[in-house]
Amino acid sequence: HYPDDPNVAALLNGHAGESERVAQVVAAVRASPAIDEALAEAKAYVARAQTALAAAPANEYRQSLADLAEYFVSRTV
Repeated sequence: HYPDDPNVAALLNGHAGESERVAQVVAAVRASPAIDEALAEAKAYVARAQTALAAAPANEYRQSLADLAEYFVSRTV
């Protein structure tokens, strides 16, 4: 919808204090495939990061980075 959506355009132009407009944009985002698409893209980045991390020495730091990356794509909102 964006950039043609007047509510999104208004929010991006400094009208974020209008609660009705914010609610409409939030509802539109939730009804769209945008969240699932963004999560799928994030998971692809995490998979690439995990592959890159495999080249690092196996230690607590590598594991912490791997755990952190996994956390970001496994939490729910």
